[in-house]
Amino acid sequence: MSEKILFYKEPSTPIKADILYYEEDRSFTTEPDYITHFTLMTGCPYLGFDINLDNMQIMTITGFCSKNSWNIEKLVPPKDIGKGRIFVKTKRNWLSGMGDYLAKENKIYFCKENNWLCIGDKDINNYNCNIKFMNNAIMSLKDNEFKALWINPIYK
Repeated sequence: MSEKILFYKEPSTPIKADILYYEEDRSFTTEPDYITHFTLMTGCPYLGFDINLDNMQIMTITGFCSKNSWNIEKLVPPKDIGKGRIFVKTKRNWLSGMGDYLAKENKIYFCKENNWLCIGDKDINNYNCNIKFMNNAIMSLKDNEFKALWINPIYK
């Protein structure tokens, strides 16, 4: 697991999908649901990036993530945001139906004032790239390495 996982932005239209939070199930899902083969776990409960291994594109975000794991804090989401799609590059041998961990542990923060969730590093000064890759999701990177996932979920 020592090989790095890098993320690359392809400037284009973000995926036409919304991230939903089902309160009864305490889980996230993406609608519409696109074809994926592999899950890269974020290190935040059981939340993962679902990847199409044919082109290594992140297509959906899904997983169990109970609100009692959310740390309530004031959050300021990134302002300098590009739009595009996100592709993953790694030398790890990933197979269809399997998963891997991006991080062992990442904290999740929630701001009641603006409804933003942040998984990972909430300090926007630690990023050099922010990509809106779904209708309500932003990935923040530093030198193509994951720093944070920002979600403004729709509740069901």
